[in-house]
Amino acid sequence: MQKIFYLLKYSFISFLLLISSPCPVHAEDNEDSRTPLPREVDKDLAYSKLNNLFKFSKKRSKDSEKKEFAKKLFTTAKEEPKGSSNQYILYLESQKFAIEANDIDLALEISDTLTKTFQVSTIKEKIKVIGLLEKRTKDRVDKKLLIQETIKVIESARPKAQFETLTSTIKLAQKISKGLKSDWIEYRLDNLEESIKKIGKWRKINEAAKKKLIEEPGDTKSLIYTALFQCLILNRWEPGFKILQSINDKNIQTLIDLEKQEFLSTEEVEQNGQAWFKLANSIEDKFVKEAILQESYQRFLKAKPQLSNLEKLTYDIRLNFAPYRYLSDLEESDVKVGFGKFLKKGHFYENKRIRVSKIYSYEGLTIHSPVRGASQVKYRLNKKYNTFEAVMGLNESAQNLRGSFQFIVVGDERVLWKSKAIGSKLREQKCKVKIKNVDILEIKILTKGRPNKGHTVILDPIVKK
Repeated sequence: MQKIFYLLKYSFISFLLLISSPCPVHAEDNEDSRTPLPREVDKDLAYSKLNNLFKFSKKRSKDSEKKEFAKKLFTTAKEEPKGSSNQYILYLESQKFAIEANDIDLALEISDTLTKTFQVSTIKEKIKVIGLLEKRTKDRVDKKLLIQETIKVIESARPKAQFETLTSTIKLAQKISKGLKSDWIEYRLDNLEESIKKIGKWRKINEAAKKKLIEEPGDTKSLIYTALFQCLILNRWEPGFKILQSINDKNIQTLIDLEKQEFLSTEEVEQNGQAWFKLANSIEDKFVKEAILQESYQRFLKAKPQLSNLEKLTYDIRLNFAPYRYLSDLEESDVKVGFGKFLKKGHFYENKRIRVSKIYSYEGLTIHSPVRGASQVKYRLNKKYNTFEAVMGLNESAQNLRGSFQFIVVGDERVLWKSKAIGSKLREQKCKVKIKNVDILEIKILTKGRPNKGHTVILDPIVKK
């Protein structure tokens, strides 16, 4: 009997470790459908075949000549048989000349084509190219474009919890950003770095939980932690649900059943939020508890627009427990704009997105300023938060200005912060101000002079406890 117990114990642990390890599918996008890299002997053969094409490359010293040569090689590569050694070598050589010519768009396009065709790590390849371009790039606009690309890499690597890759990429982005003096880029990268640190903390929690399960198979807390790592960090919900289903808990089973449904009624979305909320309240660890609460709040926010005013009030009381809230998730009031509509969640006019210094804002507010006077927006915070952070500025569409704007943050009719003149010279400024015991938070934008485009935006404004 004892032998059978140990066999069952370690079979159970092996199963847990298997489903809580990173899935190969997440390592690369459908890697098996791509062509394996050519053998060294095939690469050498390809180089010898293409020697006549490459022998004139040394004569091309100007960037414009290298750029044209890179385009020619890239075009020739696409005409080669797909997945051939010749195509691979031509992609590499065309990319090399594009980088030497500092043609960012072409170098990245070649990188994308290469990784779609051959079994090359998409993320590592992109980081390599960005790193090589960074050494040659001096233009401010080009540097901002490179930072935009590094953010894309981070956003693609983050769901896979590739912690080392994320850490090295954010450091590369911060290196590129030095000297740009962009408050928005700094703010965006700081927030990304904070989210990466949280992934690192989750990894440690997951590893500790797996070790605990070896000692005590079936430990409820450890099972929940490993399951949440799968769901919330790796975005592998099915393996996470399998772990959770091993826990005999009615609330968790309700949560799983609702999450698996493709379409939910408003009542079911609310019920799902309550299930997450109840799960959060059963967790002692503050970090894990806050992560679960955020999932709960997202479900509540989804259901909120369909509710009555009385039900919304009940939801707001629950949502006040959130450790932080983006203003784009809060109910605004007393909105005044100079033109068009007040927009949130990063939306801008003509179905575009808010973009400043080449970087998008996904939680930003668009509040067009008038030709004269002021625009404004207010939020009720119920004295629940301690800090307000945002970057105030102009969308990249605001050009050839003949005036300026001043952003003012007001708490319960008391001025807490004023920006400098935001206009042609200074286009963005970070705001971080204490709002302890503030009930009504107001943001005003004063128009000075007669600017022709009042495309004023508030980038990722957030209130924190």
